Amino acid sequence: MKILQLALYMVVCVAISVIAFPALAQDAELATGATQLPWPVSPLEWSGNINGEEVNVTGSFEDIFPHLGLGYPQIPPNDDHLANTTAVSNIKHTASGEVESALVERATTGKWNTLCIPIRGWDWQRAYVWALKVVIYNFSAVPGVCKIPAHSCKRMQCYYGSTVYVCNDSDREVRPECKYLGSFVQDIINLCSVNRENPKITRAGGQEFEIEGYNVIVKQESCGW
Repeated sequence: MKILQLALYMVVCVAISVIAFPALAQDAELATGATQLPWPVSPLEWSGNINGEEVNVTGSFEDIFPHLGLGYPQIPPNDDHLANTTAVSNIKHTASGEVESALVERATTGKWNTLCIPIRGWDWQRAYVWALKVVIYNFSAVPGVCKIPAHSCKRMQCYYGSTVYVCNDSDREVRPECKYLGSFVQDIINLCSVNRENPKITRAGGQEFEIEGYNVIVKQESCGW
């Protein structure tokens, strides 16, 4: 009888661990990424108008998309919609594809500084550009605002290891348009890509700042996709 009870106990423990493991793994991945950010990470907060009604969602883009009648992720049919998202004139590259100067004047948009990986003080790695284009496309599908409380970071999206965070350095909550945040990712692609000659392995990563006190970080990080 004791042997039977022990066997039953072991089966129950294994079942519980199997159920709990995915959630624990996801939390661990997020915690690992959070240690490489300037502020603590909390779930994304979104507010938008759908069919004339205000909708508020706390969670992730995967939680927002069902309210929009969409599945996540949306895959872009082509890259044409990305062609004119930011000014790329007068950008010079080295023979290896590195950007000679990543500082581009953006007084009309509020963006004031872009840093390309490697960035002093942060052990960030570049992300795949082909995956970042999917991230940008999904930003473009989301109306409304993404709320970023003071002194916090939000993981906006993570697709095949290509991750985008928004971090708020200011003392007040900021509410940028979600679609606008995608343009930061495109800026970093335009300014910080390496191995441009081969789209399959082109990578980019960096950090771009906004005059309202927040910044967008693009880097490699483990995720569910």
